Order: sequence, then structure tokens, then C-alpha cells
Amino acid sequence: MLKATLTTETGQIFASKEMIAVNTFPPAVYLDGGIYLFLMMRSPTEAFYRATRSITFRQPQ
Repeated sequence: MLKATLTTETGQIFASKEMIAVNTFPPAVYLDGGIYLFLMMRSPTEAFYRATRSITFRQPQ
């Protein structure tokens, strides 16, 4: 089971969540009503995610 540590935009730890149905860390997650982007791995089973307010999607050319 993988563990995601969620941090605020300023780097403070907000929450820690267990991701049951995944086997690798995704580049972004939607948890607790917010979008969190992958920041770094702390160990093979724990990673840090940072909160973001907005994401811009590019259209394929």
C-alpha cells in the first residue's frame, strides 16, 4: 500500500493518505477536494504531493 503525504503550497504537511488501489505514484491526485501534484519520493512506498490551485491543459496539435 502506498502512502501520499499532502503538503500545502508553502510546504507545510496537510494530511497523509493511503492509496489502496494504486501500485505506482501518479503525477497528480485528486484527494480531499483538491488537486495535488507529485513533488518527490521519500521512500519506495511514500511520496510527497504539493497542493495546486489551477492546472492548464494544452490541446494536442
